[in-house]
Amino acid sequence: MKNSIWMLLALIFIGCTTDTSTTEAAKETNNTVIIKGKIDNYSPEKWTKEGVYVLPNYITGKRPEYNFPIDSLGNYTLEFTVDYPTDIFLYNGKSMSLIVHPGDRFTTQFDASIPDEKDHLTATKIEGTHAQVNQQFLEYQSQVLPEYQIFQKNISEKSTETFRAYLDSINTAKDHLIDTYIVDSETKPALKNWLKAEKIVSSKSRILSYEGLYRMYTQKNPVLPSNYYDVIEPINTITEEMLINTHLSYDFGRDYTSFIRQETNKKYPDASNSWKDFYPYFTKEILNRNRNNRLFAQLMINNWTHTTLEQQQLEYYESIQPILDSLYGESIMGIALKSRYTNVKNMLDNPVLPEDTELLTFQSESPEAYLDEIIANAQGKVIYIDNWATWCGPCKHEFKNSTPQLKEKFQKDVEFIYLCHQSEEKLWKPSIAEYKVTGKHYFLSQEESKPIFKQINLQGFPTYTIINKKGEIVTSGFEYRPSEAITSEILTGLIAE
Repeated sequence: MKNSIWMLLALIFIGCTTDTSTTEAAKETNNTVIIKGKIDNYSPEKWTKEGVYVLPNYITGKRPEYNFPIDSLGNYTLEFTVDYPTDIFLYNGKSMSLIVHPGDRFTTQFDASIPDEKDHLTATKIEGTHAQVNQQFLEYQSQVLPEYQIFQKNISEKSTETFRAYLDSINTAKDHLIDTYIVDSETKPALKNWLKAEKIVSSKSRILSYEGLYRMYTQKNPVLPSNYYDVIEPINTITEEMLINTHLSYDFGRDYTSFIRQETNKKYPDASNSWKDFYPYFTKEILNRNRNNRLFAQLMINNWTHTTLEQQQLEYYESIQPILDSLYGESIMGIALKSRYTNVKNMLDNPVLPEDTELLTFQSESPEAYLDEIIANAQGKVIYIDNWATWCGPCKHEFKNSTPQLKEKFQKDVEFIYLCHQSEEKLWKPSIAEYKVTGKHYFLSQEESKPIFKQINLQGFPTYTIINKKGEIVTSGFEYRPSEAITSEILTGLIAE
């Protein structure tokens, strides 16, 4: 049976072999982007003192966030490199998306006293390279601001049919707006390409995300009509120019590959018991559904491969490596996948732990006493417990971007404890090594975790538990992340007690 699968996939490759010219992004000599910002009427007491920008990269499968300081007068500067036109998300007390090209130099300016988000977007001034495309982009964003509360209410309180009718009305209006921009001769080509991709993925993403959001809001499983997912395919032909819109390769990529996993499980239930058996079927399903949409198939498989490698799972890459070699060859995406696989494998085989990292085991015989042991060992210090899992993306995001700053601020006065739950032990040390997480670490088995789940009301990951000097749990929840200002405020207050 397995041989027949590989033969079928090999036939698919004949029509799906990569033309490297479609994925090779042309590098410019000067690919550094510099954005200077000015926030009028800025007040450090009321506004964030640090901004964040997200720079996605569909080739490497990474979506890193970078912090930048905002000075007391509201000035800031971003400097980064890009190899191809792309969108970035910028948050500096207000949020917006911008389109950047290699070598761009431009300034942004807005008024912090403008409370309305739509007014903020339309009043923002941009001058410099590609200023016009970004002014048009902000104008478009101001007309499609999401209404989260209404959206959530329609999911949690309405029937699936009613939600679909509501969604259809939104999508029809948005598609009409997009078409208006696309046919307008004044619209810049970069924005037209972004909008063409947005029209393809926007409505489909909302449909694909419905099941998960319904479960999250209602704690129930939705009852879907048999034809609910019929509108997902076929996907319109994707061109390289559309990759300027990172929703295509990230948000939609995540939702689409999850959908294909469900469909593959239905079609091949016997293979779902083993990832090694399941993965070839899953990959074949993506390729079969997109035989005439090669670049889209490349993006989706690239997305899923990077997702598994991000979780330090090698099985997918190794089980379909011949497919990956045929699909990508020596293109930039193929080289990036090989590099990431090699790095993850080396990390798993030989994790190098940072200094000041302690891997500990509990001395108490009963897991019910583990929390008491942590409190006793802290010797009267305030305790900050990070409950995490090796497969938890938000957990690792905090490790990388915010945990070091929190530790630097409170290292002398706070006992930092890391409890790893519901994870494969072989991935525990490599995760600590990869993100250089210093502090005291414990790995807990499923049975050992159960009492702690009850003691701190742990319902998901990450969860952060703060304990005062008396050994009393002050608070516990996902909202007390290292990146949140409230966390520093609580720790500062407890230290002063």
